[in-house]
Amino acid sequence: PSPFGDFTIRVDLDTVDKRVEREFRGILVRTSILIFALVGIILLLFRYMVARHLKAIGRFFDSLTVENLERPLRLDRAPARVGGGDEFDRLLGGIARMQSTVAEEFRRRQQAEAEVRQLNEVLEATVAERTAELVEKNQLLERLSTTDPLTQIPNRLKLEEMLRYELSRCERNRAALSLIILDVDQFKSVNDVYGHPVGDQVLVEVASTLQRNIRKVDVLGRWG
Repeated sequence: PSPFGDFTIRVDLDTVDKRVEREFRGILVRTSILIFALVGIILLLFRYMVARHLKAIGRFFDSLTVENLERPLRLDRAPARVGGGDEFDRLLGGIARMQSTVAEEFRRRQQAEAEVRQLNEVLEATVAERTAELVEKNQLLERLSTTDPLTQIPNRLKLEEMLRYELSRCERNRAALSLIILDVDQFKSVNDVYGHPVGDQVLVEVASTLQRNIRKVDVLGRWG
């Protein structure tokens, strides 16, 4: 028995449950708000410290060309000074080394291409020169093989070729063909009296005189 009398303590469990539920809901709401705030702050920090630099790196590579291959990549950030740099510092160093390697390889390739072009130009010039010489020699050989060396008019070989051509043309067109064969009277006596050099000069003068007095369509040659 109590000196103050008897008393009874009654606990309303429904009321306690409601209060606990309200407190739990408040804690849950505050915790959710805190978590969302922390996530938002983390996202903002990620965007400022990481995402914007990744975008800058992407823009750098998009604008990278052969002309600006050695342009350095710079980010709007202070380099980390602890432990020799952070991941971005190491990334920047790797990109710089890659650019240097690619630029050096490109320079070597350009030098090799320039040397190949120079060799091709020399080779083409040499081939063109040799071809011109060959054409000239062939023309000379043809001229020598079909020209009388003394009178410089077609020789017997060329005359036979022209005769075959003209006979074929006349047979095809049913046309007439005229052929004149002439000789220099007493030519042997010229050689005997005055010598062969004078006889050669006589032949040259005769050929020159005949050449000046024939038509363009006529062919003059030396048969003997």
